[in-house]
Amino acid sequence: MKNIVMIYCDELRCDALGCYGNPYGIPTPHIDSLAQNGRRFENCYCTSPVCVPSRYSMLTSLPPTKTGVYHNEAGMADFGLITDDLTFPQVLKEAGYRTATFGKTHIPPTKTPVFEVEDNQGGEMSLGISIREEAAHIMKLPGTFQSVLAADYPKDRPFWPEQVTTNGIAWMKEQKTPFFIRFSFLQPHTPIVVPEKYVRMLDEVPFSDKLTCFQTSEFEKRFRQICDIQDMAPTDVVRMRKYYQAMVLWLDEQVGKILEAIQENGILENTWIVFTADHGASRGENGALAKQTFRPESHRIPLIFAGKGIEKGVEESICSNLDLGPTLLSENGIIVPKGFEGVNLLKKRQESVCSIVGYGKRNSRTFPAKRQGMWDEHTGWPQRACIRTRRYRLEITTRLNDRWAKKEEEDLYFTDREKDPREEQNLADRPEYADIIETLRQQLYAYSHAQKII
Repeated sequence: MKNIVMIYCDELRCDALGCYGNPYGIPTPHIDSLAQNGRRFENCYCTSPVCVPSRYSMLTSLPPTKTGVYHNEAGMADFGLITDDLTFPQVLKEAGYRTATFGKTHIPPTKTPVFEVEDNQGGEMSLGISIREEAAHIMKLPGTFQSVLAADYPKDRPFWPEQVTTNGIAWMKEQKTPFFIRFSFLQPHTPIVVPEKYVRMLDEVPFSDKLTCFQTSEFEKRFRQICDIQDMAPTDVVRMRKYYQAMVLWLDEQVGKILEAIQENGILENTWIVFTADHGASRGENGALAKQTFRPESHRIPLIFAGKGIEKGVEESICSNLDLGPTLLSENGIIVPKGFEGVNLLKKRQESVCSIVGYGKRNSRTFPAKRQGMWDEHTGWPQRACIRTRRYRLEITTRLNDRWAKKEEEDLYFTDREKDPREEQNLADRPEYADIIETLRQQLYAYSHAQKII
């Protein structure tokens, strides 16, 4: 059995990495090397573009429609899971693996521990400091979105998130039997508070100061209004993008440390490395910040497998983070539990993937922890579902105010990525796509209407 090292990031968009075509030509040398020596998946999408449902789906190999976990409300202490779902780390443990996670967890409260060892040091949103009092040059926006988008970490303090790397490597070096370890970094999720040296590395990069606005869907339009960044100063737009990328450079350095520790420990030949994220993040595209929409900046995720026996190259077929568990189990000769969905990514191809986000209840909010963001004065934040093939993306509103959305409320969005790779146009009214749209809509309707409603 192979050792498995998973490097798991939060809000990491693909194009922040050199190997995924960084638009500014910024290299991420350690991650790029991993991709060059492994298999990089070009079209991987998360089951839900927010933390808790995506993270829980990855662990359980079940879509949100089966778990009932659709948004970050599910990470709150009073959330009650209907079932205590089996996870692939638990299956690995039963097969003889030691299992551990270091850093951010952020899943619903579970009755059964997912990992033998769970160490959250370094994964906290506080970053080990009082951000308000100790960080310098804090940039918050004047509107609704109040997360810290750029700030300087105190120069006289060790960068607390590095505890994830330090503690994980220490545990890894102690293992004498097959193990599964997850280095789960909060970064580059907000708050973006960065040691100065990583920011200075980008001083010569000409980051764009432009926000964009497309005619896509009413859902994205309303999300843009809630983010409320249309009056953001160009200098702040540049700084927001620069500090996000600086945080990615820090991440790349952590990957280098982990790879070096694997090499020094003499376990490289018997270790598989998986690099991925829970979802991506918008930085002003279509006026959006953070996640929650199915735009490629937040919906698409990096996925790299590397290790002895893994065929090198780029995989173009579509997949989702639902497939990670079945792949790792199958490739290590462990029977995949019957209830798990997803496929072995290294052996099987798929035609489409589905995703869903939000509860669509009367009391639902865009940002549940902040209690911010309704659809309108009388309607909570909607549930939205998406189906993707390699060429097409179709999405609809599925639930509003605790009921199924009517057809006229679906706010259908459709795009052809072959003609519009940046997904900036809504082609739902084009007659030449009518049959394709209806076929995909029926598949998406069946997926969303089979959901577990909580």
